[in-house]
Amino acid sequence: MRKALKREGLPDKVPHGEVMIDDSLVEKITGIKVSAPDRNSNVYWACNPLSESEFQAHLRVREVLGCDFVVVFPGQGLRVVGRSEDGYQVVEDVWSRVFVLTADSTRVVRYPVERLEDLKGYRFPDVGRFTWENLKLWKNHSPLFVACQIDVGFSRFVDLIGFERLMFWLKDNRRAVRNFAQRFYGFAEEIAQKAIEEGAECIWLANDFAHNKGTFISPQDLWDLDLQFMKELVRSIRRNDIPIVLHACGRIMEVVELLLEVGIDALHALQPAAGNDIFLIKRKYGDKLTLVGNLDLNELLPFGNPWDIDFTVKKLVEEIGRGGGYVLSSCNSLTAAIPLENALTAHLACEKYGRIYGDDSQGEVS
Repeated sequence: MRKALKREGLPDKVPHGEVMIDDSLVEKITGIKVSAPDRNSNVYWACNPLSESEFQAHLRVREVLGCDFVVVFPGQGLRVVGRSEDGYQVVEDVWSRVFVLTADSTRVVRYPVERLEDLKGYRFPDVGRFTWENLKLWKNHSPLFVACQIDVGFSRFVDLIGFERLMFWLKDNRRAVRNFAQRFYGFAEEIAQKAIEEGAECIWLANDFAHNKGTFISPQDLWDLDLQFMKELVRSIRRNDIPIVLHACGRIMEVVELLLEVGIDALHALQPAAGNDIFLIKRKYGDKLTLVGNLDLNELLPFGNPWDIDFTVKKLVEEIGRGGGYVLSSCNSLTAAIPLENALTAHLACEKYGRIYGDDSQGEVS
């Protein structure tokens, strides 16, 4: 996996894996009960330490699929602070964000930064409040390459401030938002360093700064208010000689060169439904950037059939994987909406077609 991400020669196959795999798929593949009534699978995976049986189930499903990596998160306890009118738990996270938690969604009811003066006065969580049990569990008891996801930048600012409020403040209070962003990235450097100390083999940054038509703010503003500070974070992480992946949903075609300037090793998501042409990106930037993902979650995986998925994986492996620099995954995670046979087909097809290296014909992508 490291070879693929860092482009340090050719790996023995095209690596593959997922950021998260929904509990329902884990149960269908392994027969081990891991879900609970009204539990949000994604929130639980990101926040809570796994029990021994949960760990074994998630390990087995990745063994069945042939996965090469696992993505974990800095753990954080959620404090129950009440119930919503319709009976769902209301919880508070370590960021002081309060939200309604259902099995399928989260809805914020109080942001930690709601007043302009909070931009200066907000205190980021103490790094000591995060836990690392899951990272150490996977590192010490599995053969998988272990990445740690850290949410940063625009999407984290939305989590803390709210989208509409952030948009108004970007227009009317730009300097204050910029100073907040710079402070945040100082915090992000601390938590990334802690993850590395605890054994992370890769830092997987996540920043959803785009929608399906382009970036939420102009590329120039994105650089000034976010990416220039991410560049400093990446520079700090790079001192540890580990790969750095950036997950970014939405259409990113117009900002790939800015992301290269940030200094990341690999780019994840590459949603085809958002107009991202992975073949064009490979031709233009494949010698500088490893590409991760591109399996469509809008149509192909939830509604396609195994033949279509097998065909798509074969094309991605043979064309984007040619010459190295590709890791196959969905453009986000394996969700409950994906039929079991489609989830199995996607990854088993990569095992079937992915041992392309050693072939003398390492031609360019067509």
